[in-house]
Amino acid sequence: MRQCQSEEVNIIMGGLNAKVGQGRYQDIVGPFGLGTRNDRGDMWVEWCNQNDQIVVNTWFCQHPRRLWTWKNPDDNTRNQINYITVYR
Repeated sequence: MRQCQSEEVNIIMGGLNAKVGQGRYQDIVGPFGLGTRNDRGDMWVEWCNQNDQIVVNTWFCQHPRRLWTWKNPDDNTRNQINYITVYR
């Protein structure tokens, strides 16, 4: 992020194995996440806060089958661990 210029549009996305959880957190995480936040999710939210990013895919209401981005082979566990962030 330090190499990006302020007038550039920065989109960060990827599989982070972080869970930001369900429910709104300040203006960083929207109300439409999935599950419970974990330690990596805390680190990701803190990084977003320090870099003025918001987690975009938690701000839009989606059908439950569109929320999860990872499924355990046993087909019982599903998590949202991939995120897209943009400049606030």
